[in-house]
Amino acid sequence: ERLGHQINTVQHGDHGPLKTMVDLGSQFYVQAHIPDSAYIFVQVGFGFHVQFTLDEAQQFIGKKVQRLKIFILFFNMMAPRPCRWLDFVFFTFFLTHIPITLFFDLQALYPTSWVPEKLLAIVAWYVDITCDPFMDPLNDMYWFKSLATLEGIFQLPFFFVACYGLYYGKDWIRLPLIVYGAHVVTTVMPIVLELTANASLALTVAQRGVLLSIYSPYLIIPAVMLVDAYRQVSVQLFSMPEE
Repeated sequence: ERLGHQINTVQHGDHGPLKTMVDLGSQFYVQAHIPDSAYIFVQVGFGFHVQFTLDEAQQFIGKKVQRLKIFILFFNMMAPRPCRWLDFVFFTFFLTHIPITLFFDLQALYPTSWVPEKLLAIVAWYVDITCDPFMDPLNDMYWFKSLATLEGIFQLPFFFVACYGLYYGKDWIRLPLIVYGAHVVTTVMPIVLELTANASLALTVAQRGVLLSIYSPYLIIPAVMLVDAYRQVSVQLFSMPEE
């Protein structure tokens, strides 16, 4: 753009001889004489210079500037911003939650014929060693299936949105994180309470401890997410200038 402005200045002149200062390196300038200012050499890339008339140079510069602006816009959209360590934790949480939801949590809703034998075997092995009453296909806990339905309908699509927003450091993701955090805390709390206080479950103290260690992160991380996102949204709201 600067070159375009300089060419525009020359075009408004008489296209006669010019005197200019040329940088020879290390900011050492010498005076140069240009006998004919009707032509200019422009670097077009890869070390090549092409002779243009001033009008041709203006056309080339205009197209070059537009391409550079598009490239910069694309780069700014795609380049991840530096993120806080909490954002990295949240991003990892959502990214790992996608296959867990698709392949394991939603098995309670899929017809058995839809699930590959290996995945069924993995869940059976998990239930066998942990005695997880919620993942056991023999237990018809419809309230738990309702939570799994909400996870598949609302949470699973949001996992992809959250990964995008956190990876690229988007400010707009904070408000949806508040909604997600509040929703998940209220759905996982009954599971944790069931494992902790329901004496009718045939679980030993060790088994309850193992299951709590598995489910608790899905309560703690969304709770931290809720508080952190609320704090950031509050800072943005209170920092807005008053009209």
